[in-house]
Amino acid sequence: MKKAPRIDDKSYKEKVLYLFKGGPGVYGKNRKQSKAEDFVKIRYDTNVTSIPIITSTKIYVRDNEKSFLNKHALSLILIICVVSILLLKFVFDEYFQTERLKSLENLISNLCFAFIASYIFYIIVVRRTEKSQKTEAYSIVCGLVESMISHGKNIKKWLLLSAGVEITQTKFNSSDIEFIRDLCKKADITKKLDKSEKTTAELLREDGVIQINTFINRIFKYMPFLDGELIYYLYHLQNCNFYRYVGVMPFKTDKNLIEFSYDIHEYLELIKKIEKHNNKIKANYLKGFSVRN
Repeated sequence: MKKAPRIDDKSYKEKVLYLFKGGPGVYGKNRKQSKAEDFVKIRYDTNVTSIPIITSTKIYVRDNEKSFLNKHALSLILIICVVSILLLKFVFDEYFQTERLKSLENLISNLCFAFIASYIFYIIVVRRTEKSQKTEAYSIVCGLVESMISHGKNIKKWLLLSAGVEITQTKFNSSDIEFIRDLCKKADITKKLDKSEKTTAELLREDGVIQINTFINRIFKYMPFLDGELIYYLYHLQNCNFYRYVGVMPFKTDKNLIEFSYDIHEYLELIKKIEKHNNKIKANYLKGFSVRN
C-alpha cells in the first residue's frame, strides 16, 4: 500500500477552485487588469451553484443634470409676468390708446395675472403639501436609514473582534485601507464571536447583507418620496463586491479575509456616505423633530 502524500511533499497538489469576483468587462493587455484580490480560493468539494452570490441589479440614471433654465423655468416666467404688468401699467400705459391696442394690453395683463395666481396656488397648495408629505415620510425613512447604518458599521466591530484587536473609538472609526487590510489578515472566518455562537463569516453576512436588505426593503416602501441621491447610494451598496460575495466566505480554504479587504473598505465608505446624506436630509426636513424610541 502506498503512503498518502504529505502536505509538504512537492508531488502533492492541492485541488482547489477559484472564484473570480472582478467586475464584468474584457481583461488582457491594454484592457482591464485583474488583481490577486479578485480571486477567492474555495474548497474543491464545494457545490458552486449552492454559494449564495447576490446578482447585481441595474439602475437608470439621468446622464445630464437639469440646466439652470429647466430648474428655474417657473420662477423666470413669474418674473417676466410681474415685469410685464409693471411696464404695461406704469411705463407704456399711454401707448395703448386705440381699442385694438387696449384689448391686447388687457389680454397680456390677464394672462400675466392668471399665471401669478396659478403660481401662488402651486406654492401654497402643491409645494407645501408635497413638503409636508415628504417630511412625514422622512421622519420614518431617516430612522430606518440610521438603523441600517448601525448594522453596516457592525462589520467593523466583527472584524476587530475576529482579529483579536481591542475596540476603541479611534480604531472603530478608522477608514485607513492598510489598517483594514491588517485586520483582514488577522481575522478568522471560523471564529465564534457572540453569545449566539455564530462565526465571523455568519455575522458579517447577517449584519452586512441580511439586516441591510431588510431595512432597504422597508425604506423602498416610501419610494415616491425618496430623493435620487439616497436611491443611488442604496443601489451601490447592494451592488458592491462585499454585499454580493460575502456568502462565499464559509467556503474559503483560507481562514483570513485578505481577498475582501478592499471590498470591506469600499462597503464601509458607502455606509459613511449614506450616513452623511441622511444627516443632510434630517437638516432639510426634520427641523424641530425629536427622537422617540
